[in-house]
Amino acid sequence: MGATAVAPEAVLERYDQLTKDRARLVDQVDQAEARAGTLESERQTLLPRIAEGDKSATARADSLDREKVQAQRTLDGLRMKLSDLDRSIAEISGPRNEIFEKRSTESRRRRFAEAKKFLADRVWNIHARYRILCRERAELSEELLRISQDPALDQAQRAELLAFVMAGQSSLGPLHINERWTRSGGPLSQLTLPVVPWTPPDALRDLEELK
Repeated sequence: MGATAVAPEAVLERYDQLTKDRARLVDQVDQAEARAGTLESERQTLLPRIAEGDKSATARADSLDREKVQAQRTLDGLRMKLSDLDRSIAEISGPRNEIFEKRSTESRRRRFAEAKKFLADRVWNIHARYRILCRERAELSEELLRISQDPALDQAQRAELLAFVMAGQSSLGPLHINERWTRSGGPLSQLTLPVVPWTPPDALRDLEELK
């Protein structure tokens, strides 16, 4: 029986049925062996009486011998059926294993594809957010430069605005921003991205569309 000749589910169902049949047959073999053992044990207990000429014991022993012959025949037949069943199971085991291996390979392929897509999206988003952060930092620096030269503001106002920006950056320092990142314990937990005042060219602005 080949894996390509029969539908996979039919192969698996056939294997399951054969293993169930084998379990039942093994129980029958065990019971037959136990029956043969019981008959032989009783026969052995009669031998001393037979030696003394006990005719009832002899008659019972003759009956037990007949039962033993039948029990042995039954046992031999069950063992032959078990042997045939084992051959059938061995024949279908190959196709069954091929089916499981194919499904396992497909499962690993799907998992790999899902993991790769997830990681690719996260890397893309990191790049996008990094570019956004850099652009925001650049615009912040440019605005602070304009504020420092703005004649409409006095020195106290300019100092207050600068202090406001510095306090805001301090409250969102690297340790706070990266708290979840560093606690993840992953291989990238120690990675730091320096924020530089750089505005990406227009050709790269589409990278800022998060996934």
